[in-house]
Amino acid sequence: MEGLLLKGDCLQVLKDIDNNIADLIIVDPPYGVLTNGKVVKKGNYEIDDYFEWDMLEDLQQFTTEWFEKLYNKAKEDSFIYIFWSQKYMRMGYEIFNPDRVIFWHYKNLTLGGNGDFSYDYDPIFVVKKGNPKLSKGKHSSILQFTKPQSN
Repeated sequence: MEGLLLKGDCLQVLKDIDNNIADLIIVDPPYGVLTNGKVVKKGNYEIDDYFEWDMLEDLQQFTTEWFEKLYNKAKEDSFIYIFWSQKYMRMGYEIFNPDRVIFWHYKNLTLGGNGDFSYDYDPIFVVKKGNPKLSKGKHSSILQFTKPQSN
C-alpha cells in the first residue's frame, strides 16, 4: 500500500493532485473555532497567535473553495470524511451536503457553562461520491473516545 503526505496551502496543493485518484479522503480542516490573538504557553515558550492557521477572514468562502477541489480528487464509489465543528454545523451542511453524520463524543474535556450546552462532540460529515458501501455488519454513528488531556 502506498501513501503520500503533502504539506502546504491546500488550495495550492490540491491543484497538483490528479482528479479521481483517492479511494478514501479524511480531512480535518480549519473551521474557525480557536481563540485568536491569544498568547499560548508551549513548554517554556510563549507563542502569539498560536492558532493563526485557524483564523480565516471568510470561513465559508475558504471551505467552499477547498471542498470543490477536494471532491474531484475522490474516485467514484468512495467516501469523504470531514471533521467539523458543531459551532458551524449549519454551514457544514450547506457546503458539504453530507449523506450521513458521525458524532465523535468526548467523555472528557468538554467546554461550556455560562448557561449553555457543552461542546462535547464533533460532527464528522460523511460524503459519498457515487454509491460506496461499508463492510457488512453494524456501524454506529456515535464514536466514543476520550480526548487526550493537555498538560
